[in-house]
Amino acid sequence: MLIYKDGVYETNSFETKSGDIYTLSVTVDGVEYKAVSQMPESVPLSGLKQTTVYNGYEDDTGIVPVFKDPQMAGNYYLFKSHINSSNKIGYTVFSDYSDNGEVNKKPIKTGYLMKSDTVVVKMMCIDAPVYNYLKALPNVTLDTLGESVTPTNPPSNFSNGALGYFSAHTSSFDGIIIQ
Repeated sequence: MLIYKDGVYETNSFETKSGDIYTLSVTVDGVEYKAVSQMPESVPLSGLKQTTVYNGYEDDTGIVPVFKDPQMAGNYYLFKSHINSSNKIGYTVFSDYSDNGEVNKKPIKTGYLMKSDTVVVKMMCIDAPVYNYLKALPNVTLDTLGESVTPTNPPSNFSNGALGYFSAHTSSFDGIIIQ
């Protein structure tokens, strides 16, 4: 059973398996919207590392998720970061195009960090259509103004022109306190 909350349908009532293909079908006013997502292999998040990053103006505090990308090419990741249990979420997507099979060294977007902040990061292994949607999303919106650039839509994995995406993904979490 799917539960709808804050624009997201979720369930935890069935077990999933890497490599399996999952389908979501929704019918609204007689129109069927269908999406397919393949569950990727799980890549464990083995930790978080505090680092210094240049934000375009000055050095800033950043977070690097520590994980080893598998040798097989075509791995995609979504990171969601929360600072001090706030409602603000930092989103970052990675692919293994430039660092296949390597230990990650790239920082994620978290927002401004201060000493003693607690940062919780959720790492999700996602499939290529979800990655393509999330990678294109900033290019079709004006993030700072909340306005949409028309008539472009990101490449959704839903049929019949529906916006959004359906994702069968793995998840792992870790947290760090900024020093």
